[in-house]
Amino acid sequence: MRARKLSLVAVAALLLASTLAMAGTIHAPWPSDWNNVSDPNMWCMVGDVGNVAYTGDPNVPGGSVGSVAYEYKIGKFEVTAGAYTAFLNAVAATDTYGLYNTAMGTDGNKCNITRSGSDGSYTYTAGSANKPVNFVGWRDAVRYVNWLTNGQLTGAQDANTTETGSYNLVGLTDEAGWMAVTRIAEGDRVAGKSYFFIPNENEFVKAAHYDKNKSGGAGYYMYETLSDSVPGVTQDGGGTNVANFKLSTTVPITVVGEFESAVGPYGTFDMGGNVREWTEGINIFNGPPPSRALRGGGFSEGETSLRITKRDGKPTTWEESKSGFRIVEIPEPATMSLLVLGGLAMLRRRK
Repeated sequence: MRARKLSLVAVAALLLASTLAMAGTIHAPWPSDWNNVSDPNMWCMVGDVGNVAYTGDPNVPGGSVGSVAYEYKIGKFEVTAGAYTAFLNAVAATDTYGLYNTAMGTDGNKCNITRSGSDGSYTYTAGSANKPVNFVGWRDAVRYVNWLTNGQLTGAQDANTTETGSYNLVGLTDEAGWMAVTRIAEGDRVAGKSYFFIPNENEFVKAAHYDKNKSGGAGYYMYETLSDSVPGVTQDGGGTNVANFKLSTTVPITVVGEFESAVGPYGTFDMGGNVREWTEGINIFNGPPPSRALRGGGFSEGETSLRITKRDGKPTTWEESKSGFRIVEIPEPATMSLLVLGGLAMLRRRK
């Protein structure tokens, strides 16, 4: 009888362990605060300045993508529901520009942000703070990075918070105007100020696919998991070549970094699968009209969506369960100049 009891206990323990694993209890280490942009664990540095481009993409003008002539930092994780909720609570008591989509709290694949109160006093709660935010359009994403650039101020959605900073959105009334938006020019940036952006396609593709140490010489992997082979979908320690996409059945959105061993070339997580991600890119191949490019594939899409050769395009207002974003930070010119001068000074001392 005792042996039987022990065996039942063992079975129960295994079932509990399996349940916890399926719940996503294992993940890459997270920052303590999703909007603490000074936390190194928020970022991955992308160097290898002047890397070669990938030239086999038929979906971009000229077929060339991925070469970047400067260092930059890219978010280690997708922007989370917790981060976006802090943004909403700061600027969306009155939600002038519709930064909140009710599907965030009601859809079957929601990021689980709920809203309470009434216009003028709305408040927001993150029920799944560590999942990627979804149901965000390109307009929402650039307003979020403007808010970061402006110091995460609390107030109305205006030029002090969401409408200027990294992108000038003042006075935009139609899609043509939104398609013309570009990041602030280097010459217009304030020295010593941090600027955050949506990745352009070169920045995204390099961080997701380029490896200077690739077998056979520097180059690009087909998938964002340091692999040219189709990833698997096993969660929680399932291996290095795994991602959240539709292999045979759809797996719901997972917490960021769920596939903790599947790390990109520069240390990022989930650049393939989970939610596909907005970029600054202009997609002219799905049009007309032109649209903003998304990359990386989502949880409900097949493996082709994860490939380096795959991009999609949607209007800037498009919001859905399988789309989200991550951010980049580019060192401002004054900082880069100081680094160069510091290096020259060190050389002179050595002489």
